[in-house]
Amino acid sequence: MAISQIILLVASMAIAWVILFTFFNRNPQYRVVGLFGCSTKTAALGIPLISAIYEESPRLGIYTLPLLIWYPSQLVLGTMLALRLTRFVDYKLNKYEIESRVETPNVNII
Repeated sequence: MAISQIILLVASMAIAWVILFTFFNRNPQYRVVGLFGCSTKTAALGIPLISAIYEESPRLGIYTLPLLIWYPSQLVLGTMLALRLTRFVDYKLNKYEIESRVETPNVNII
């Protein structure tokens, strides 16, 4: 269960990253925020919802297990990616700033 949840988390983050690249190519900050926002599942909302839906079920613990694995996996994966994504944003912002400073040559067409 844990391995499948981690695979799903990584897959959802990869899909989000590709889609966000399409929409926010020149805004690396939005891409990073979207990466975590698109794959976020919170235990604070999920567990009460699951408890309300499956209130009478004796398998309530089994139903909450994927959410209880997803949330810590998010924390661990997010912590591992934080430094790399910070460097990515800094690199892209510097690159775009340098590109904007470069003047295009004036060509006179006769």
